[in-house]
Amino acid sequence: MTNDEQYLSKRVGKPNGFKVPEGYFQQLTSQVMSAIPEQTAAEQQPVAKTLQLTPRRRWWMSVAACIVAVLFSATVYMWQQDVADESSALATAAVSDSYIDEATDYAMLDNIEIYSYLADAEL
Repeated sequence: MTNDEQYLSKRVGKPNGFKVPEGYFQQLTSQVMSAIPEQTAAEQQPVAKTLQLTPRRRWWMSVAACIVAVLFSATVYMWQQDVADESSALATAAVSDSYIDEATDYAMLDNIEIYSYLADAEL
């Protein structure tokens, strides 16, 4: 405890200022239930009636489902096209002679060094 907390506990103490009346929780349920008004069967609405789909709502829901399906299909198709384009571009770049020529020029390798690297790699 810090000095401030010790000072406050000496000065004020720790009494519990909140008390529950005797028998409060034993009577609480009956008091709450008596406060709720009774409903007749005519006043109660069945849940199935509130969730009932009218033909118009059913039509709009089917249109929305079709739109979502078309958008999902188009997204998957476009994604597959992007992946195919990237893989074909990588394959073309890997096989291209101009790419190999540029890489060897950049690394300043001549034919003898390339042959020696290939010979060492085969071992």
